[in-house]
Amino acid sequence: LKSLLGKSGEVLVALQQLAITAGIMISLWTDYATHYIGGTGEGQSDAAWLIPICLQLIPGLALGEGIFSMPFSPRWLVRHDHEAEARKVLSGLCNLAQDDPLIELGFLEIKAQSVFEKHNTAEKWPHLVALTLMNTFKLQFVAIGLLFTKAMFGRVITATVTMFFQQFTGINSVLYYAPSIFEALGTSSNTASLLATGVGGVAMFIATIPAVLYIDELGRKQVMLAGSLGMGICHSTIAIIFAKNRYQWVTHKTAKCAAVTTVWFFVVKFSYSWGPCAWVLISKV
Repeated sequence: LKSLLGKSGEVLVALQQLAITAGIMISLWTDYATHYIGGTGEGQSDAAWLIPICLQLIPGLALGEGIFSMPFSPRWLVRHDHEAEARKVLSGLCNLAQDDPLIELGFLEIKAQSVFEKHNTAEKWPHLVALTLMNTFKLQFVAIGLLFTKAMFGRVITATVTMFFQQFTGINSVLYYAPSIFEALGTSSNTASLLATGVGGVAMFIATIPAVLYIDELGRKQVMLAGSLGMGICHSTIAIIFAKNRYQWVTHKTAKCAAVTTVWFFVVKFSYSWGPCAWVLISKV
């Protein structure tokens, strides 16, 4: 598909992160909006938390329904000798005619890889050549074993460590505990904390857009290094401000604003760097 999609292939991979940030932003503002149902005090209605939970069922059900209409992948179809259907799927994916040269090129690339894999299997594991259910099951374990060979281990480590550090930046902790973090930083109420969290969600979504559009021109390594440096500075800044002003936020409003703003900057730094770039990087290795 690289020949068919070109640079847009990286954009499609990065769009996954943009979709995630869009979902996070919508969920945060939904929480803020429903927070007012029945008031914000002790008389708050149960609907304030039941509605956000129930709303999550809608995209889940839509995804489940959509799976039934999703076609098989072209590689699977070629592997199982459904070449005509594979061409049709490629044509629909790229919005090109089935006899288009680009479709033919993409199809031949997939077929060449499939033929290579079949010959390789026949040479090394002749007893697993037949595409039976049991052989397919056994080949999964063969494929897992190949990940730890000398030729593949470097790629496996690169991909897994990249995704490990994407999470190790602390982004999920910051997002999950954002209301508590903002409350600890001296925001006046739970409502204000939710509002600050919602603003962070908007910042995250907006900051992801440039990375999706210009990730190929800017270079993944440079962007991820810049993001790492920025997130490290933000973590250190918040720690210093919090340590010096933990019990005096009321009299140090400037420090409180600086700490809240730094949390937003941290979210922005992640959103244009490790958020989308990590997904693109592992797709290349």
